Amino acid sequence: MEKKYKCEKCGSKSNGVASTCCGAERKEMNSCNSCGGEGCMMCNMFMNGSKMTKIIIAIIVIVLIVLAFKSLNKNSNIENTSQNTINSEIVEVNPNAGSYESYAPEKLAFAETGNVVLFFKASWCPTCRALDKNIKENLSAIPTDLKILEVDYDNSQELKQKYGVTTQHTLVQVDKDGNMISKWSGSPTLLSLVAQVK
Repeated sequence: MEKKYKCEKCGSKSNGVASTCCGAERKEMNSCNSCGGEGCMMCNMFMNGSKMTKIIIAIIVIVLIVLAFKSLNKNSNIENTSQNTINSEIVEVNPNAGSYESYAPEKLAFAETGNVVLFFKASWCPTCRALDKNIKENLSAIPTDLKILEVDYDNSQELKQKYGVTTQHTLVQVDKDGNMISKWSGSPTLLSLVAQVK
C-alpha cells in the first residue's frame, strides 16, 4: 500500500513522497481500513491520538468508575437499611413481660417505676449479635419491670460520651433522668444481663 503524507501547516495531502508544499514538513498519515488514511472520523479520533480523544476516554473511564461505586454503595445501603429495620423491630410476646426496643430519650421515663438498661450494640459485633439473638429468643423472660433499649454504637456519639462507653457490647443502667446507675460489658445472655440490674 502506498504511503500517504499530510502537511502539518496547510493540511494538503500527497502520495508516495514526503515533500513540502508550503515550507512545512509533511508527516506520514496513519491509515485505516475505512479510508486508507484519508482522515475519516476514526482516524482523526483514535489513530492520530489527539488530546481530545484522550480526554473523552478519561471521562468515560471516570463515569464508569463513579457508576460502579454508586451501584456498590446503593447495594450496601439497601443491606444496611434492611438490617437496621430488622434490628429495630419491637418484639413483645408476653404482655406481662418487659420489653426490648430501640432507644428514644422519652423511654427513660419508664425508670421512674422500673429499670432501664441501654444496650450499646453494633451490627458488626459478634458478641452483640449473640446477646441480641438471645434476648429476642427469650422475650417472655424479660422481667416486667425491665426495659432494654438498643443503642446503635456507631451512630450515638453523644450517648457514648455521656456514659463513657468506649466499646460495643456495653450495658448501662440509667434512672428516669438518664443518670447512670451502673455500667458493665459483655453479658452473653439475657439471664446474665438481668443478674446485673440493680
